[in-house]
Amino acid sequence: MLATLLVLLFALVSAPQIQPEPAANRFSPPLDRPVERPFDVSNGPYGRGNRGLDYAVRPGDVAAAIGDGTVVFAGSVAGRQWVTVLHPDGLRSSSGPMATIDVSAGDRVVRGQRIGTTGSTFHLGVRRGSTYIDPATLFRVKRRHARLVPVPRRPNVLRGNRETAHLATHFGAGVGAGATGGGLPQ
Repeated sequence: MLATLLVLLFALVSAPQIQPEPAANRFSPPLDRPVERPFDVSNGPYGRGNRGLDYAVRPGDVAAAIGDGTVVFAGSVAGRQWVTVLHPDGLRSSSGPMATIDVSAGDRVVRGQRIGTTGSTFHLGVRRGSTYIDPATLFRVKRRHARLVPVPRRPNVLRGNRETAHLATHFGAGVGAGATGGGLPQ
């Protein structure tokens, strides 16, 4: 009996641990358009701001589900069409206003699946419970790096004392000392 318990305990301890998939791998932006107005709750949860992302869209752009889930609402709110998806981790994403809706409440959707088309504006909001979160934190962001490029050399930059003095004020006293090895290359 003790041997059996030890074997079970060893099996549990040595079993591979299943790590949850990072959010960046489970969610993607609803469309390939730039964000026109980012998430902003700087004035508090009830103050002015933007509780989601507003995208620069053209009417009729295809909007997709940001992640797998179940459509819990697809219909009109104050005369505008919206779609809300409940995701397995408990997040709710709401997309709209929509010009057309291609899903119904109860439908299962997968990340990237078409849910409808946009009107002249498009907003994506994401909530955890009753708290809005920044949807951009769910998406894998391509990091941009600064890259220095060479500046083309202009011939005969240093023609006279006036230009040398001007450059010296901007780049330091060593400018124009070409014969002594200091300054700019000729």
